[in-house]
Amino acid sequence: MARLVASKREDGTIEKELFSPESLKQNAVSLTNGRTIIAIAGGITSGILGLTGLQGGLCYFVYMLLFTLTLVLKLGWKYEPYFASWNQICVDGIFGSITTYILFWTLAYNSVHVF
Repeated sequence: MARLVASKREDGTIEKELFSPESLKQNAVSLTNGRTIIAIAGGITSGILGLTGLQGGLCYFVYMLLFTLTLVLKLGWKYEPYFASWNQICVDGIFGSITTYILFWTLAYNSVHVF
């Protein structure tokens, strides 16, 4: 079932848009998968570089920021056709991949610098 959203333009006319919940859900899943892949790649990179403590932890947020900026640039700053809200792109799922990042960060660090 498609969802209809009405918004008012500056000239006073009403613009109606049709959204498919299946497409929005698929885009959200793709966003989550992208964040997970970035967390894995970022964790391995941080581990190989030998980052420890707060430096390595803050790098996670840098990687997520770069991913979000890349996505926004790819969308041309127009999120409406693909996502329900701006929050979904910027905030949702950021902390969901942090354990994956820590796992690969410590694995790569121990593999390169300890063993």
